[in-house]
Amino acid sequence: MLPNGRNSVLGTNATAPGVSTGNAICGEIIMTFTLVLVVLETAKNKKSTVSNNAPLAIGFAVFCAHAVLLPIDGCCINPARWLGPAIVSGTWAGNSWLFVVGPFAGAILTVPFHLFFRSDWDTGRVTGDPLNEAPSAALPSHIGQAPLASNPTYDKNPELTQRRPTEASV
Repeated sequence: MLPNGRNSVLGTNATAPGVSTGNAICGEIIMTFTLVLVVLETAKNKKSTVSNNAPLAIGFAVFCAHAVLLPIDGCCINPARWLGPAIVSGTWAGNSWLFVVGPFAGAILTVPFHLFFRSDWDTGRVTGDPLNEAPSAALPSHIGQAPLASNPTYDKNPELTQRRPTEASV
């Protein structure tokens, strides 16, 4: 038995009474941004350590989006989720454009963040640039080496003097 599309809205999105279009589109942008960022950072990022738990993280992001947006505008976060019920029921809200523009804007705004987190900005792979060299290359050569010569700390403590490395052992 199929529901009569002419007598119901079949899950079509519409802003709640008292909610401005600006609030609804901001909510759609922010929640779509969150969902897309979670998908890209857990399932697509090669540096991610949670790849096996990516479905759990994505499901939690969808749950959070629905918890926030259902009372505001029905939680679109996916234009296809809005378009299907709108076509079947013939119900078009006066501000239907926000259910397309909001998710697309949120997804587009996610791209620079994903590219930043995916990049190797923290590994110092660019050579020749002193600001981007690995930290160990900038350290003086004597840092990290055991003391070979007379050292007041070793000389005052006989226990350390017995364990002092010699030039032959280094």
